[in-house]
Amino acid sequence: PLQERGVVKGAKTGSAQDTGQTSEPKQEFASTQTPLPGPVSERVKILAKRLIAPADVEQEHGLEDRPHITVKFGLHTPDIDGVRKAIAGEPPARAKVMGVEIFSPKDKDYDVVVARVESADLTRLNAKIADATPNTDTHPTYKPHITLGYVKRGLGKKYANAKTGLEGTDITLGIVEVTDQNENPTPIQLTGKTPAVSEKSPQTSTIAPAPKTSTTAPNLGTIVPTKVDKIGGKLAIEIPIPQL
Repeated sequence: PLQERGVVKGAKTGSAQDTGQTSEPKQEFASTQTPLPGPVSERVKILAKRLIAPADVEQEHGLEDRPHITVKFGLHTPDIDGVRKAIAGEPPARAKVMGVEIFSPKDKDYDVVVARVESADLTRLNAKIADATPNTDTHPTYKPHITLGYVKRGLGKKYANAKTGLEGTDITLGIVEVTDQNENPTPIQLTGKTPAVSEKSPQTSTIAPAPKTSTTAPNLGTIVPTKVDKIGGKLAIEIPIPQL
């Protein structure tokens, strides 16, 4: 099940052929999302089963069977060309998985257990798609996340401080899907070149290299012996005071 549901109440479950009528769509809106890479997706599904007690699962929606991160929900139509143009030249999105959070949608009989995600790339894609396509802003503040599963209303708090083992995991997302109101996805590859990080950038390393002691070209504030003598069996070291 997709996270941002927008399910039309009273939607028919039979096909148009079975009922003789035009079937209503599963969702009110189209959406865009990025599917998790295969190994990460399988890991998420396994962890969700281990984390969420079967008795707590809200049966209609259950555990997430196709892990993804929603990019932009609320599209009025599955505007594939509009989305493709909006994100043309974008490189694969980078994201980091964070801790568990609980969503409790209004007027719903379930809580949603999610793993929060931090990603400047996904936030940028969200804004680009929102600007380029007609949409209803159902979620004004974009909070990227991976849905783990749906639990009965009021039970989400049990999982608020849970650890998934995914915390700190970096993932790269190379596809954005445009999904219509019947949850049929059309993939768009993110083919742009990922910007290279300069070697001089302080962000390339979190550990500063150990300073080297120099005896030939001291820097300001470096104390360097200029004369070493042996007097009475002991070393006598002459140390200059740097001129500021």
